[in-house]
Amino acid sequence: MVNPMDFLKLKKMWEDFRDGHPRMMPFARAIAAGYIKEGTVFDLTVTDVEGNAVRGNFRLTEKDLELFRDLAELAQGIR
Repeated sequence: MVNPMDFLKLKKMWEDFRDGHPRMMPFARAIAAGYIKEGTVFDLTVTDVEGNAVRGNFRLTEKDLELFRDLAELAQGIR
């Protein structure tokens, strides 16, 4: 069972993340509006402050899409 206080903490953390990265949600909404389908490849690069980069990618499965849909529904309740 989920502790309601943990949920409130998570809500606050999400709001802080969203507010601290204002371009993230419009980007996520744009790709969700038609780019994310089974077989879509996410190609990610993470660069640290020294300029070192790590790159990886993954191809979405139907199970991944189900997770994204469930998370989106949860996020709607957090807003």
